[in-house]
Amino acid sequence: MAYYHARGMGKRPPAPTQYHSAITAKIALGERGASNLTELLDGIFPRIAPAQTWAGDLIMLPGEAPFGSLGVAVGNGRVLAYHEDTEGAAILQPLLPVAAWRL
Repeated sequence: MAYYHARGMGKRPPAPTQYHSAITAKIALGERGASNLTELLDGIFPRIAPAQTWAGDLIMLPGEAPFGSLGVAVGNGRVLAYHEDTEGAAILQPLLPVAAWRL
């Protein structure tokens, strides 16, 4: 979701790698020189404080390591994200966002 959102915002992130499980996703991160999704995004977009997000920015929420839960800020402190505690994408009110990136 974040890749297609960034493309829609006019950014040109590298195409996501094909993976079929958490193990192959972790291998794909390593092939790109990152140990987790936060490190990967730090190399692509400028990092900002989560409190500075605008609608459309990316926000990392706590989630299963090494991936977390990546979402899109929608305003008023809320995020559209897939999370391990929800079925499908949902509007969430994060209490402790991990990181954020300006698109």
